[in-house]
Amino acid sequence: MGVLKEPAAPPVQRAVIVDTREQTPLVFRGAPVIRRKLAAGDYSLAGLEGRIAIERKSHQDAWGTASDPTRRERFKRELKLLGTYDAGLILIVCRADYLRTRPSARTKVDGRSIFGSYVAWSEKYGLPVVCVPKSHAAEFAHRWLHTVTQWLDHPQREALGDVFAVTQAVLRTTAAPGAGLLGRGR
Repeated sequence: MGVLKEPAAPPVQRAVIVDTREQTPLVFRGAPVIRRKLAAGDYSLAGLEGRIAIERKSHQDAWGTASDPTRRERFKRELKLLGTYDAGLILIVCRADYLRTRPSARTKVDGRSIFGSYVAWSEKYGLPVVCVPKSHAAEFAHRWLHTVTQWLDHPQREALGDVFAVTQAVLRTTAAPGAGLLGRGR
């Protein structure tokens, strides 16, 4: 894959759109933020809603969504819509190795099942699934949104790879310990 370089100083920084249903939003330091309802996902960029979005899950929410039949079906409907975007991402805020760990002793579901659900959804809907620790989640999300925007506008986009390759490049530049990409997608 070719390399997308982060601009030294973006000429105009787009505002980060945070969905109004996001209860504890990530804090984007130095970035303008607008609260607005999004059709899919929790985060996007102004003017690109409906083209790019990030669906964020906490560790506990990721488990609850994958193990509760009602929440699971609702989530799959959202992923189906997100999969129609130019670029979408599922961001799970925890270390990749922690995703398999039960959020409480009451949880009866096996961690391999949860992990497998997210890998299967990645493949089915063509969406990268990334685990990033809380300390780096906002930085990663912000970089991903802006790097994907640059990738979408690049005249030789195909030569740079797909959204999974772009996501992997952003993971490398964020250098978050314990971060990881799950699955490969379609």
